[in-house]
Amino acid sequence: ITKDNDKTKINSQLIADLGEVDMGDYKQLINFVKWAKKNYPAKKYLLIIWNHGSGWEKGGSPKITKGISYDEATNNHINTTQLGLAMKEIGRIDVIDFDACLMQMAEVGYEIKDYVRYIVASEEVEPGDGNSYDGFLLRLASNPTMGPLELAKAIVDAYHSYYSQEGKGTTKSVIRADQLAGLLNVVNNFAYSISQGGDKESV
Repeated sequence: ITKDNDKTKINSQLIADLGEVDMGDYKQLINFVKWAKKNYPAKKYLLIIWNHGSGWEKGGSPKITKGISYDEATNNHINTTQLGLAMKEIGRIDVIDFDACLMQMAEVGYEIKDYVRYIVASEEVEPGDGNSYDGFLLRLASNPTMGPLELAKAIVDAYHSYYSQEGKGTTKSVIRADQLAGLLNVVNNFAYSISQGGDKESV
């Protein structure tokens, strides 16, 4: 999409018509990002995956597995394991933003930790509007050389600012992916200590 002054019509040149694409197929995600990297190479990459997310299931149908990008035409979605496979194939991404519910969890982050620098996501359910794209894209446009962490923070700040004006609480955050291995070690040690504590009833 290229910039112009016509707010009623998209005048950008059509590059390709892919027809109906299964957005719940992780291989389609791989294809898209590889295409974008090849045709629009950059020094830094931001990948946003928008849609329903169920990184942490509170309940509901036992047939629903954790994941993101639910395609309502095919009933497919990208599960957490497939997300890790996709990111491995895609290659290094500076910032990944899950514009979807329930994706900022250790299990999701651990699958992709070796392929991204910063993970932006919500621990809880996102309000229906999702990201405040105009909020953080204006900041990026005014400072296109900003670093990945600054951009990740801008996404979070714009999100919180937008929903705070509506009186809604939010949980969008940014984490450093390279810290997730340490988190696993701490959690494992904690779980082991509990199991050796001899007080299973109170646990």
